[in-house]
Amino acid sequence: MGLELNRVYQGDCIEKLAQVDAESVDLAFADPPFNIGYEYDVYYDRQSAEEYLDWSRRWMETVWR
Repeated sequence: MGLELNRVYQGDCIEKLAQVDAESVDLAFADPPFNIGYEYDVYYDRQSAEEYLDWSRRWMETVWR
């Protein structure tokens, strides 16, 4: 099952990307939080290096799929 074309989806990137058919994306643009302590509306951009790298690996693996 894939996501509908030409729609904007809001949600956790790892969860939403898991709904995209494997090998169905030719280009992905990523602008993730950079873990520098910036205070967003609902997200504080500061994690331990290990947590941040783990999260980064998970979303990159999902995009790669």
